Amino acid sequence: MRSTAFYLAVGCLLAMRCVAGPATSATPGTVPGSPVSDAVIYPVPAGVAPSGLYEVEINGHPAFVYPCRVGDIYDAKGNARPDPPETTTAQPAAFCHFDMAGSVDIKIRTKGTLTLKSAQVRPLNRGIQPRIENACITFRISQPGQYSVELNGSAQTPLLIFANPPEIGAPQPNDPNVLYFGPGEHVIGWMSVKSGQTVYLAGGAVVYGHLIIGNGDGVRIIGRGILDSSRSPRKGERITSNEFGRCDVQMHIGHSKNVLVEGICLIDSPAWTIHVVESRDVTIRNVKIITWRENGDGVDVNNSERVRVESSFLRTWDDSLVVKATLGRPRTGKPKSRSDKWTPQDLPLYPPGLTRDIVFQDCVIWLDRAHALEIGLETSGTEIAGITYRNIDIIHDNDVAAIDIGNGDRAHVHGIRYDDIRIEDSRSDMLIRLYSGHCYTSIDDQMGLDYGPIDDVVFSNIRVSGSAKPRIVLEGQSIDPAFQQPKVHDVLFKTFEVDGKTAAASDVTLERKGLVGATHFNE
Repeated sequence: MRSTAFYLAVGCLLAMRCVAGPATSATPGTVPGSPVSDAVIYPVPAGVAPSGLYEVEINGHPAFVYPCRVGDIYDAKGNARPDPPETTTAQPAAFCHFDMAGSVDIKIRTKGTLTLKSAQVRPLNRGIQPRIENACITFRISQPGQYSVELNGSAQTPLLIFANPPEIGAPQPNDPNVLYFGPGEHVIGWMSVKSGQTVYLAGGAVVYGHLIIGNGDGVRIIGRGILDSSRSPRKGERITSNEFGRCDVQMHIGHSKNVLVEGICLIDSPAWTIHVVESRDVTIRNVKIITWRENGDGVDVNNSERVRVESSFLRTWDDSLVVKATLGRPRTGKPKSRSDKWTPQDLPLYPPGLTRDIVFQDCVIWLDRAHALEIGLETSGTEIAGITYRNIDIIHDNDVAAIDIGNGDRAHVHGIRYDDIRIEDSRSDMLIRLYSGHCYTSIDDQMGLDYGPIDDVVFSNIRVSGSAKPRIVLEGQSIDPAFQQPKVHDVLFKTFEVDGKTAAASDVTLERKGLVGATHFNE
């Protein structure tokens, strides 16, 4: 096996980055012989102003700190508002990212009007205890991951730390199948990516616009740079597009297969951030998403199969990791919208709408409002099955529900697994909700079609902190008053903990409403 130093050297040459070491930069193809070579720091992007909140050193060397915007959901004292408004304004925050191959020492200084009395590093299960010395926060991390540094017991103005693993296999700039964006600012607007192409965003690159993959095969969007849609129009603005893009999904992966998205940051989407629709064999790995606008989802997977989202960070205003199944595009004719009149005769014109074999794992989520782990509410397809959420830290959970299955149409939702989910600072009205019944997205009830069932759902190793008595709601409805079969059933809660202790049924508020069948709690 080749050494870590070899891969760091290759990364330095191909990505044209600066390597933290005894000098401010390294000669291409070499790595300084010093322990600080365990960190790779990207070039400062010309034209981008640094954060006015923080300065950061990695192994004693300065790293660029980017300003960013997040949802303004906290009051003047730093407490989360109980019901954040649907239309939000932005709040300042910051992030810093780099590559690491060994232990890394991080030093943080506050700037401007920020005061420093105490600090906390989330996720809490990482066990990082920061020190405050000489008005600086210091701590060490020993493995790649995503972290939130928060001051004085408040979630306002956080510093997000994204520590990437070493980059391997960066493409050559002169490769004809590579769209290469080096350090600095670039404007692409609305750019389509073709089959076999690689879009490479080097560390230090800031690319303004949107990336669209349609009917693609073998597409890669990789690197350590940033896709930034902050200059695209937003919902409610008079203009619908400009040279930076339009009010739409930041990255669209549609009717495609064998797609890889890896390593990049996606910030300030004017709509959903990544939409995977009618695609298969898609991997999204080590992406970092920060979005603050209303309806700003993280990753939405719709009518797709074999999709993996892993080792990623999401700070979202709206739903974070989402699964849907809808009717998709009709085989012939113009598609109907939700506001149109539907009849059962319309259904044969559409493909069935199947979403299967989806895995979300090893992620960190900060939810501003709505749902962190969401299935639905759009469920007018036939089936959602084989969905796994595994090893996920929800470091802040605000508004509706941390974990939600909402079935407002006919889909059969089953074979759902939640395993090793840790929820900190739980403030949502409900911790978990499973709901089959009417919702605003439904088209089936106007056709006289009943809501689909939710069954075979297992919650394992769920650990909750910051909530005195978590609320769990199971509810099933039918459009037929005489219907008596359960709509939500075969639900198992096992190894459920609250504040470090195994919870009994009396330690949670478990509400069962309407057509709900068998439920087992820590049995």
